[in-house]
Amino acid sequence: MLCVWRFCRKLEQQKGQKLLFHFDLTTPTSYTLRPMENSFFSSFLRTLCAAITIVIGVAYANTASAETLVGTLRNNGGEKPLEFVLSNTTDILVIEARTSLLADLRRLKTGDLITAQGSVLSETKKVHLESIDSLGIQQLLGTWKSDRYEIFEFKDFNQLNLYIPTYKAEGGISFSQTHSLSYVVTPAEGDGFSIFITDDSEVKLAFLELQKNKLNLTVTQFKNNSGLVTENISLSPINLQ
Repeated sequence: MLCVWRFCRKLEQQKGQKLLFHFDLTTPTSYTLRPMENSFFSSFLRTLCAAITIVIGVAYANTASAETLVGTLRNNGGEKPLEFVLSNTTDILVIEARTSLLADLRRLKTGDLITAQGSVLSETKKVHLESIDSLGIQQLLGTWKSDRYEIFEFKDFNQLNLYIPTYKAEGGISFSQTHSLSYVVTPAEGDGFSIFITDDSEVKLAFLELQKNKLNLTVTQFKNNSGLVTENISLSPINLQ
């Protein structure tokens, strides 16, 4: 939930527009982001969120020393210690974290990007990670095709371009870019990952499963007219070389 909040704030700065973050209490996996109207109710909600943030900050005052750390993972396999290479440095630090967080990191490969909250323990050449904000998974990068010939292009660890096919009357297919989206990947329970995908108006939450030559997306979206809608999308890689 914290990573969604940070992501929404980042999106506000990019778009220059205040946004209202909504989640359906009946299903914690459904998130929607809409422009915030200038109303007393909207102001009340923002004040309430600010108050909750202050309370959470006080409750977790013992983690005040944590800072945002960005770096790449070195996974030496097996039960060998995981290592963290700080960005823009050659510092290699042994990762300390709670058991569940270490298990999430062991599913990654050497070179995958990690943005986390933690602290560097310089004297012991270790880093203590408290939480993960986002992940950059190298295997996800590139171009993927769905069964309906939709093209998903993961350009980098933040940008996703979506191309929709147009079937010509004389035969053949042409593609046009219909969406330039932002996305954030975070750990999820099991063998998959959560991926938050956003455009100018809303955030969609998907469960991501990566296999050797296959990518499965289970996209969950809350729509006012039909409620909770789930869509399964199977993607295969396209070799453009």
